[in-house]
Amino acid sequence: MGRFITWYIMMLVCDALIGLIPFGLGKYLGKPHLGQLGLILCSVSALLHPALPLAVAVAFVIGMCIAKNDIRIILPIIAARVSRAAIPFQGLSAAALKV
Repeated sequence: MGRFITWYIMMLVCDALIGLIPFGLGKYLGKPHLGQLGLILCSVSALLHPALPLAVAVAFVIGMCIAKNDIRIILPIIAARVSRAAIPFQGLSAAALKV
């Protein structure tokens, strides 16, 4: 059991190193969110198959070279809080909001 856990930890570390390729390229190309997402997915995909992070890294490198803009990551929890915070002001006119 100990060898199995050690093997998985080593896979996560090695594949995080592979994930540094899209991370660094994303910083260089001005697309840091794509680079961070590539790093995370390379690390997590190591749990599914040992060779999968290489394919993920190549896909992210190609995607970053093709993409014109960076992505914008919005978590559903934050989006729900923002939309609920805006509800009290929905029925008011622009003149009523001026101080």
